[in-house]
Amino acid sequence: LFGLRNQAQELRSEEAEEAGQGRSVVHFQQVYQDVPVLGGELNVQLTDANELLVANGEVLPGVSLDTNPDVGAGEARKIALA
Repeated sequence: LFGLRNQAQELRSEEAEEAGQGRSVVHFQQVYQDVPVLGGELNVQLTDANELLVANGEVLPGVSLDTNPDVGAGEARKIALA
């Protein structure tokens, strides 16, 4: 669903809260190689039996990019401060 290949690797549970009447809401952040994907978020509402009631949000399917930084942390800090 939503174009994800492996939701266990591509989604990270960020927050869960009770919504009353036995329902709960869980917020998921999309990640690629443990790096958060900007705008990649899903929210699901579940019954007390963990049945899906509502799912909404947006993900970027098929993410493929290099997550290795081109500059070190010190150099990045200098550039950001400049």
